[in-house]
Amino acid sequence: MENTIRLVGISGSLRHTSHNTSTLRAVKEVLPENVEYEILDLAHVPFYNQDVESVGIPEAVQQLVDQLAQADAIVVASPEYNGMIPGVLKNALDWFSRPSVRAAIDGKPVGLIGASLSPNAAARANKQLFTLLTNMRTAPQEGSEVLVGEATAKFSPDGKLIDAEILSKLQKLVEKLVEAVEAKNTVEVAA
Repeated sequence: MENTIRLVGISGSLRHTSHNTSTLRAVKEVLPENVEYEILDLAHVPFYNQDVESVGIPEAVQQLVDQLAQADAIVVASPEYNGMIPGVLKNALDWFSRPSVRAAIDGKPVGLIGASLSPNAAARANKQLFTLLTNMRTAPQEGSEVLVGEATAKFSPDGKLIDAEILSKLQKLVEKLVEAVEAKNTVEVAA
């Protein structure tokens, strides 16, 4: 029997009808049987403040950190705001990079998604995100990025991904993350 792999999704958009969140929801459609998946909610993460951190990690942050600690890999979906990643996502990643909680994400394989109304999708934001996540000591997977340009045409009015090419790319992203987790687990067992 295959070991269960836990995958979590993080959306850089708080909007319920976000194309990025909808793309994360579509990941559920391409999961192998041995992969469990949940999407984390950043809505209650307070602004990072070292004074707050010195008193203790806020409960909303700690809950997400605990979920990340249980995950084997992460998928991050980011819109592009003014050519950059949105503040809500950067803020959450700032919390997750703090020394007291960093172990929850250290070395974890990460896949990137970017959806936008623009034909260029969120390519600039994803490039920044790749650099940021590398600096945070995660393992963003080269070549596994899924960009959804002109996103409105790729979804039904109720938010379901209807583009077969994007679904295929999501499946390849999940496969790459599963391979990275299995390779990491093999190395850890051998050590």
